[in-house]
Amino acid sequence: GLSAIKNFTTQAIQDYKTFEEKSKNLTALTGLQGDDIAYLEKKARDLAATATDTAAEVIDAFTLMGSAKPELLKDKEALAETTEAALTLAAAAKMDAKTSVESLAAAMNQFGAPAAEADRYINALAAGSQAGSAGVDSIAKSIVKFGATAAANLSVEESVGLIETLAEKGLQGEVAGTKLNGVLLNLQTAANQKFNPAVVGMQQALDNLAAANLSTAEKVQLFGKGNIVAGEILIQNRESFARLKEA
Repeated sequence: GLSAIKNFTTQAIQDYKTFEEKSKNLTALTGLQGDDIAYLEKKARDLAATATDTAAEVIDAFTLMGSAKPELLKDKEALAETTEAALTLAAAAKMDAKTSVESLAAAMNQFGAPAAEADRYINALAAGSQAGSAGVDSIAKSIVKFGATAAANLSVEESVGLIETLAEKGLQGEVAGTKLNGVLLNLQTAANQKFNPAVVGMQQALDNLAAANLSTAEKVQLFGKGNIVAGEILIQNRESFARLKEA
């Protein structure tokens, strides 16, 4: 009756006010005005019509993504495209939008990936989390710790594969990322180039390490004491890596 109509109207007014407030925050962050901010407002409403997020929540996601990847603030289409990918990831991985935006931005930032590759990155993160033990946010925390080292020689898919290989043995998040950074740096500077992923590729490097049948002392010298457990896990579980990097 009238009470229901009144409640609906009150809620609609509140939703409008919230949307306007979020839009002002986005304007303040991006400096975008006029047609540009109108484009993002329309995009937010369009996305909200096909997702579980409200238009105000999508505007919030635009703001978060712009903060995490400032280069997108110069390109409203790229900002919208990358944020839409993050919201798709959130739905697929059953996670909140904030964590999804931050995870996607972190991974893309480490590899210097442009907005056009956003779909590739959400596929790598989602597939990895489904095939392995580490969730999307845990993968992202790992990538932040070794992504800069990995980016020179490894794909994001291979990087996620390494993370998930360690995760299956209990090493996750920042700890896993730090260990992987140490492993990769030591392999890249190894005297034997057969162990260098930059020269032979990650899979072949692991196969060569297994074939070399190194002693514990040799592994300590190669990986360093702090990284030997991670190095050993990767060698012993190289078949898991082969599977997980293709997830």
